[in-house]
Amino acid sequence: MNIGGVGHGTRVTVCGASGGVGSYAVQFAKARGARVTAVCSAPNADLARRLGADAVADYKTVHFTKVVGEQDIVFDAVGRDSFGIVAPVLAPGGRYITTIPGASSVLASLASGAIRLATLGRKPSAHLVLVRANGDDLEQIAALMAQGRVKSLIDSRYPLAEARAALERSRSWRSRGKIVLEVA
Repeated sequence: MNIGGVGHGTRVTVCGASGGVGSYAVQFAKARGARVTAVCSAPNADLARRLGADAVADYKTVHFTKVVGEQDIVFDAVGRDSFGIVAPVLAPGGRYITTIPGASSVLASLASGAIRLATLGRKPSAHLVLVRANGDDLEQIAALMAQGRVKSLIDSRYPLAEARAALERSRSWRSRGKIVLEVA
């Protein structure tokens, strides 16, 4: 929960804001006091606002880099952009964070990490984040959920026997929140 250094007044853009990962990212950033711009399609704009987004950019009509000002963090849960595309809107020391592993995201993370060290953190950087269990983070998340500040958004539920259909739904990139497999 701390990689981006999100706090009061941090400017955060979340790409894929209505999906399973992005919907949580919007809520976590807002719970920490950030000013959040959600990137999603127009039909999901109201949902993104209910999750806490201050502004919404419809990716189907304009690329978010054309409408947001300087950002401290761009969190990419979709992987359609790259550090090179996003870097011009990042503030000095800003971070592009993605959850989508690939050759370009790994290389950008390694290269920008070296540059960030050499410039004492004054240049924007790229980060690839993979899930790792952390008890302290889970306690913070549980507290936010108990307070009603973060909610799980469920797109659909599938019995375990229909796992293939759940996977197909996930691969459609059209889910609004999490896809749940129910085990009897």
